[in-house]
Amino acid sequence: MKAKRLLGVLLAATLSLPALPARADDADDQDEMRERLHFIESRLQGEAPMARLWSWGWVSFNTIGLGYGAYRGATANNLADRTDQFVSVGKATIGIVSGALRPLAASRGAAELRGLPASSLAELRQTLTIAERLLRRNAREVDQRYSLLSHAMTLALNVAGAVVVWSVSGDAGTAWLSCAIGVAFGELMIWTQPTRAKKDLKDYEDRFIGRYARSSSGSTGPMLSLVPIGGVSSGSGVVVGAGLQLRF
Repeated sequence: MKAKRLLGVLLAATLSLPALPARADDADDQDEMRERLHFIESRLQGEAPMARLWSWGWVSFNTIGLGYGAYRGATANNLADRTDQFVSVGKATIGIVSGALRPLAASRGAAELRGLPASSLAELRQTLTIAERLLRRNAREVDQRYSLLSHAMTLALNVAGAVVVWSVSGDAGTAWLSCAIGVAFGELMIWTQPTRAKKDLKDYEDRFIGRYARSSSGSTGPMLSLVPIGGVSSGSGVVVGAGLQLRF
């Protein structure tokens, strides 16, 4: 009879022990995910002011340029200047429409995360995945300055404008001077784009992804181990045994 009670104690202890570390691990995972999510949200919010200033600042600049070009075109006393100014109005309009329809994604801050569920471990994991995607998207946006396409489009737009001015007025000097000024402002716009998103992504990966990789490097999969079990019998005192524990 004592042997059956002893076997029952050992079996109950063996079955109950693996559940405790699992609940502790879940709590630790939730704490780390909340910390990571808070970090990303704060960085996204921090990126927004400069991104908005850059986006809407250039829209405003082009709006002023449009008004100035329209006035100069209407009052110009020669065909070359008039054509040049109206071409500049067309380029400014493209800049306004493009900037208004596609401001920097970083200007949204953490608005895209608002309202996303983050109660359970599964919800936290999903929301964190979305947050990481936004952080990386903003960082990729910074790399547009290194894209040949961005610079080629700036050059092509201004060369096309110069060709129009030259073909209409026959004044090559005015045409190519306008092209050079347009390219210069286009490049200034590209290279003044805020770069904070790249640093924020690096800080996040250094602080969390690297730490996670280090903490996980010692385990390559499920691990089966022998753990001690202590209990008390109804008769003769302390009972010592062992049980198998499977950890993931």
